[in-house]
Amino acid sequence: MLKIIIGVFILVLINLKELLASTSRGKVMGVYFTVVGISLILGILISTKKAPPSPYEVISDLLYNIGLGGE
Repeated sequence: MLKIIIGVFILVLINLKELLASTSRGKVMGVYFTVVGISLILGILISTKKAPPSPYEVISDLLYNIGLGGE
């Protein structure tokens, strides 16, 4: 798990110069850190041998919780 965290941290440091030089810095950083964050979470889940939830389960649980899904 530590290897994954260090790897993502190094990746962010390598791309930080380009992110700061971007003209639309807010949008680019928002998208970049969203993708990197999702990758970090999936990497940690896989390294701990816990399967990430399927998108179908996440979407159906979300719809059920807001009252649009019924079983």
